[in-house]
Amino acid sequence: MLGTKGAFSIAALLCFVMILVVYSVKDSRVPGVRTLLVANLLGLGANFLYGFGRSLHPFVAYEVANTLYIAASLATLVTFRRFFNRPPLTIFLVCVLAIFLVLISTFHYGFNSYTARLVTVSTYQASIGLAIAITIFNARDTWSSAKYPFIFSLSAACVIFCGHTYRVAQQFLRSDAPRTLHDATEWNVLLIAVGAFTFPILTLGGLLIVHRKMMSAAEYAANHDFLTGAWSRRAFFEIGERELTLADRKNRKLSVMVLDLDNMKAINDTFGHASGDEALTCFVKNVTERLRASDYLGRFGGDEFVVLMPETDLPTAISVANRLLCQIGKSEDKTSQNGGTTRHPSFSVGVACRLPRESFQSLLKRADVALYKAKIEGRSQVVASEEPLLIS
Repeated sequence: MLGTKGAFSIAALLCFVMILVVYSVKDSRVPGVRTLLVANLLGLGANFLYGFGRSLHPFVAYEVANTLYIAASLATLVTFRRFFNRPPLTIFLVCVLAIFLVLISTFHYGFNSYTARLVTVSTYQASIGLAIAITIFNARDTWSSAKYPFIFSLSAACVIFCGHTYRVAQQFLRSDAPRTLHDATEWNVLLIAVGAFTFPILTLGGLLIVHRKMMSAAEYAANHDFLTGAWSRRAFFEIGERELTLADRKNRKLSVMVLDLDNMKAINDTFGHASGDEALTCFVKNVTERLRASDYLGRFGGDEFVVLMPETDLPTAISVANRLLCQIGKSEDKTSQNGGTTRHPSFSVGVACRLPRESFQSLLKRADVALYKAKIEGRSQVVASEEPLLIS
């Protein structure tokens, strides 16, 4: 039969394995990874001391081991808070750790009570499990489409909360409740094993979240322009084909605008490429703020952008283009936060609404031809394409 020493030894080994795995992703730039590494280092130390507590000095077996255990749990809580960009609450958690140490010392040196120490440790662990569960649940709006890592971690935290709560209740309700940490009864070994595997289980959930965040970052980098954050050309065509199919299925209109900045070369040549980059970033930000959530803004070239507008007819698309031109294209240069000047170049717009059975490439081509006409007719204006292109 597996004893308590064996259970702690296995848990320590699992923490060591998790340390190796977490260390392999420490440079992932996901907030919280390094704290997760610290949590497992502390968990490794706590499980080792618990396992060999009988041969250690009482201060090490009680105060040091329990403090490492709670510190590991607090570090795990900080990890999940950082995963979801929540403040780590460092000062508050340090105070919690100090209170815990005082209570453990009191129940060791003031009056020696295993039950009081168990209740104290399990109550803290249950509270931390609940705090992690609440943190994950409250951040559900930020979960990616692949929700499994978050649901797994939430479930693990809830199990930890319920397990430690049940352990406290059983300590008072069972006549054969353990009276020492190393009580060899099957019931005690089971509870010890469940509690000792807390860190590996939560670490696994944390690693799943880290992997999901790394995948999301890679997907974002592949689908968005690195400078402005607009959709990339490749992603925009995929979105366009998808929306075109949807428009056919539901018999809806689909319009596009092609926008080209009029004097970007002059800005780059006169003020430098840094000013040009800032102008592009500011332009995308201003346009995005004035579009619907269902619209898509993509960057097709250096200073050429395309807006896809589902469920939009030609008059509405022209109205949107004119509003953008009035609100953004006529803006004056302003002083930026760093003391420089943010340039607001004017732009020209070509607009087209999809004709029956027209391909996405043809729709874009008609809008591009309309943009060319706006350019040669004086720039800083909107021109719409109403007829299909004649192909000889």
